[in-house]
Amino acid sequence: MNIYKLTRNDNWGHDDYDSIVVIAENERDAINIGTNGDKIDWNERYTSWVSSPILLDVELIGTAKEGSVAGCVLASFNAG
Repeated sequence: MNIYKLTRNDNWGHDDYDSIVVIAENERDAINIGTNGDKIDWNERYTSWVSSPILLDVELIGTAKEGSVAGCVLASFNAG
């Protein structure tokens, strides 16, 4: 399992998430993890996160400890 940082590359503002850190097997799995750790259905509208995976910059930042579970481990929210 790997650790990825997902950062929005669109115009975000108050009451939006700007980035999250997730644990996932690969980049494709990483972009499908939402801010609450659940799998994203990209056909639904997310009001405080990006509306499309093409609006994300994905950076591999490390390797997770053995036995780690896939999901969101940290989210950066800009309260307004």
